[in-house]
Amino acid sequence: MVFHAALLLLCTLGLYYAGALYLLSLPAGFSFLLLLGLNWQAEQNACFLFHPANLVTFLRLALLFIIGLNFSQFPPLLVGLIALAILLMDGLDGYLARKFQTSSLFGEYLDMETDALYVLVMTCILYQMDYLGLWILALGLLRYVYFLVLKNVKSPEQKEARVFRARLIAVIFMASLSACLILPEFIYEPAVVIASALVVFSFGESFREAVFQN
Repeated sequence: MVFHAALLLLCTLGLYYAGALYLLSLPAGFSFLLLLGLNWQAEQNACFLFHPANLVTFLRLALLFIIGLNFSQFPPLLVGLIALAILLMDGLDGYLARKFQTSSLFGEYLDMETDALYVLVMTCILYQMDYLGLWILALGLLRYVYFLVLKNVKSPEQKEARVFRARLIAVIFMASLSACLILPEFIYEPAVVIASALVVFSFGESFREAVFQN
């Protein structure tokens, strides 16, 4: 969703200048509600909202908004543990979708965008709490920049691919972000640097495959 990606890019820029994470969390919430409204209208009923897989993803989103709006009021360890819980629930939604045979394009998109928001919120939190430098925000925005660029260079019928390699690297990177608030600095810093390098490599390979091999 181009609107969603562009909105979060602009809000992160506003967060950088204003230093208030609610400038990102509130517009992100609005964008997700808009996504739900559009799909509700398309489905002509609300049943899809209550599929077990989607309920898990909604819970992940709710927890993300809680730490995004209140991280400064929580101990860093608690924020890290909540972030870790959100990450551990990732994958459960896919399992439930397969188990109950409720897989859908909406569910897949919602899961992908929740993962992307997790990365963005966590990178913003770590930057604002001085755990990591400004460079980490670029990693938080990489998914949205990639999406917008790919939308302009690939043919309309192409779909953004989800491959195991990219998925595994994304999980490693998300785990390294939560580790910053749980583990000592001498452990989390090299872990984040290595995971960041893997993410840049993954996006580069995905872009090359999408543009030059189709």
